[in-house]
Amino acid sequence: MKIFLITLTIFSFCHFSFGQLKSVEDDVRGKLPEKDQVDYEKLVGFFEQGVKEYPEVASIRNSLGAVRVKTGDYNGALHELNKALELSEHYPDALYNRGLAKFMLKDFKGAEVDFRKAAEINPKDANAFYNRAVALYHAGDKENALVEIENALKLEPGFGNAINNRGYFKMDAGNSEEALADFSKAIGINAKDADYLGNRGQAYLKTNQTKKACEDLKKAAELGNTSVAELIKKSCK
Repeated sequence: MKIFLITLTIFSFCHFSFGQLKSVEDDVRGKLPEKDQVDYEKLVGFFEQGVKEYPEVASIRNSLGAVRVKTGDYNGALHELNKALELSEHYPDALYNRGLAKFMLKDFKGAEVDFRKAAEINPKDANAFYNRAVALYHAGDKENALVEIENALKLEPGFGNAINNRGYFKMDAGNSEEALADFSKAIGINAKDADYLGNRGQAYLKTNQTKKACEDLKKAAELGNTSVAELIKKSCK
């Protein structure tokens, strides 16, 4: 079976005003079916049977951990991924998946460590660097979060969420002009992302470009960004 990667932005966090920080990339790594629609609940039973038959095979435990992440059973995922890493200490997929489970449990420091280890083993994995950046940010290490975002972008220059988050980090640090450039670049990649537009609208407000700000904020609202409503009410006629 080939590795089937699913990329899903799970949720956003509001840290200041109404800016939107994109969360981790939930592209679980495991031996999963090659199809668009996956029934993860059924896969849990499939891999549970595999673990019963082959308890010492790390890849099966990793796959069970991966599907448990997708079903929201993060503690169950941790159990299987810990077992996988006991069997194979430097297993990058299990480290990455465990990082996801820890992140969802708000163990941001633990998640950061796992994503870092996964990136050290596979230094071409842009998502591992990106996810480490998000975990670092939530853990309070904003300086190194920016470093890791840059590392992700060296590997994947067109990584829209990474560009958006770099802008978010810059705006949070008071560098609204630089943030504006990043948000514009992210919008150039995906003009229908409501978070990108909402963030650029906020950056325009911070740089006293109210007309452009309101255009972006209203587009963001039309696309489903409900967090900009108060800014529109306050700043846009």
